[in-house]
Amino acid sequence: KNKDELSYLIHWFNKLSDKLEQDYNLLETISITDKLTQLNNRNRTDAFLPQALENSQQNKQVLAVIMLDIDHFKSVNDTYGHLVGDEVIKGFASILKSFAREHDFIGRWGGEEFILILPDINTDEAKAYAEQLRQRVLAHDFAEVGKLTASFGVTISQPEDNVNQIVKRADDSLYQAKHQGRNCV
Repeated sequence: KNKDELSYLIHWFNKLSDKLEQDYNLLETISITDKLTQLNNRNRTDAFLPQALENSQQNKQVLAVIMLDIDHFKSVNDTYGHLVGDEVIKGFASILKSFAREHDFIGRWGGEEFILILPDINTDEAKAYAEQLRQRVLAHDFAEVGKLTASFGVTISQPEDNVNQIVKRADDSLYQAKHQGRNCV
């Protein structure tokens, strides 16, 4: 009889343990995933980028950081409403996911801004990648809104870079693209 009770308790303990592990994994996923786009969120990006930069420096490789922004997104929200704006952001995220290579990191930086972290890619390849992505966005027909554009800022890591320096260069490049008329790399 004691053996049956012990087996019963072990069975339920194992079920509870499995459930707790599933719940923990779900919480972990929720904590690093942007709810709207299912991309990596800002917290995950803030944790990933320093490690990616350190790895690239240790391996004497370069790391590309591309920041991109949906052009004139405020007018989408103002004209069509925030629910349509959310659909545009989800569609944009879908384009990014479909275009990404296996080891690319995609994150939602904030609002209508996104960040791509591309390992072991040179300047020309990073620019070409961003240009192809820009063309893919331009070719996409967003339901209710139609055609949209995006601006891209590209930078490559330098041996002495820290996270703030590489992000600032990517951000400065993004604003340069916006000041040059948007819809460019």
